[in-house]
Amino acid sequence: MTDANNYYKILNIDINPLKGSFDEIDPRKSVNPTQQIRMSTTSYLNPDLISFFSNNNIKLANFFYASNTFMYDYQSGPTYTAHSDGNFADYPHSKSATIEWNFSNTKVSHVFFDSANCEPQYDVTSDDTIWSNCTSIIASVTPDDKPILFNCQVPSIDNKSVEQTGVSIRQKKISLVFIVVEPGDPNANNLTPDEITFAKISEKLQDYIVE
Repeated sequence: MTDANNYYKILNIDINPLKGSFDEIDPRKSVNPTQQIRMSTTSYLNPDLISFFSNNNIKLANFFYASNTFMYDYQSGPTYTAHSDGNFADYPHSKSATIEWNFSNTKVSHVFFDSANCEPQYDVTSDDTIWSNCTSIIASVTPDDKPILFNCQVPSIDNKSVEQTGVSIRQKKISLVFIVVEPGDPNANNLTPDEITFAKISEKLQDYIVE
């Protein structure tokens, strides 16, 4: 795909993101083995990674998400159903960016769609905007061992390839969450919602962008 600048950035951050192994935060190894997403505190993150973001004036939330999700068979078009984080109509109050590490042995491509060719509807249960009848793929990236900065406000999906159809695949990931610290908080960093957008974080990490 061409010109993915507004959708994702592959980052050259050569720091192991976790103190220990993914097993320590794996949702399926928690009390409920059917759980697919788990919120974990940043105490599980490598302190060097937290320092890296702090040194680049990027404030993390005091939690992050670990996921271990089953990938259903691929959507083949001509129309697709995708999602974006939060209520798209309420942007910029919705999360606009995340950085993910993928720990899976077999990785699935992440596909982005042109929102102009989709029909959005907010789903209060998942706190996502569901985009139906998407037709135009604008970018696609398959994770490797490097972290990826994603634009969470673009309709997108994890989508199997034709070759992966019928193959049982799970995706193990961690997703970092960014936050604005309000004035008066002892950890105040004077950031505003504009400072944690996909574009702004891309700018702050421009020296580490591979693609």
